[in-house]
Amino acid sequence: MSKSTDKAYAAIYEALTDGRLRPGEHLSEERLAREIGVSRTPVREALRRLSAEGFVEFLPNQGGKVPFLSVDDVIEIFDLRVILESYAASIAASKINLAQLDELGELCGKMEKAVAKRSPTHLEDISASNRRFHRILIEAARGQRLGRILTQVIEMPLMLDTYNRFSVDDMNRSMRHHRELTIALTARDSDWAEAVMRVHIQSAP
Repeated sequence: MSKSTDKAYAAIYEALTDGRLRPGEHLSEERLAREIGVSRTPVREALRRLSAEGFVEFLPNQGGKVPFLSVDDVIEIFDLRVILESYAASIAASKINLAQLDELGELCGKMEKAVAKRSPTHLEDISASNRRFHRILIEAARGQRLGRILTQVIEMPLMLDTYNRFSVDDMNRSMRHHRELTIALTARDSDWAEAVMRVHIQSAP
């Protein structure tokens, strides 16, 4: 895959997962190529790859479209997260390194401050830190196949504006889960980490 295709993929992927591209939105190859600074061919290849991963509906000769997810789709995604990410957390407890633990602690602090401050961009700030938090767990588990599967399963809910549906109590509970999970991982307790992750995902509104 060319560097231009990688660049196009990364740019579109980021726009999808941070909410700049919304469900139902048409993805014009010409417009995306112009915005990203590449030709249409890399954009087309990037859309094909994103389509294979379930993030985009690719339309031959038309570009792509951000898909709408049905209720059944959302239930399936979260059921998979419960199984796979809880498993990843249990593995990460025995493999995570000190640098990763330190970063998890820093991310907990950032999210907690964002919740307390409630700035105009606090949901975006929390979402970015949350994405990194869960990415560290995947990296710590050190399983390439698991990582590939979980990346799609974790990132897809970010397109659903999950945090926009959180009440104040939901948000505070989520922050406690992140903090407790970090403590469980620091204690190298696989069962504890798995249990906290399971409750964390199942508690999402």
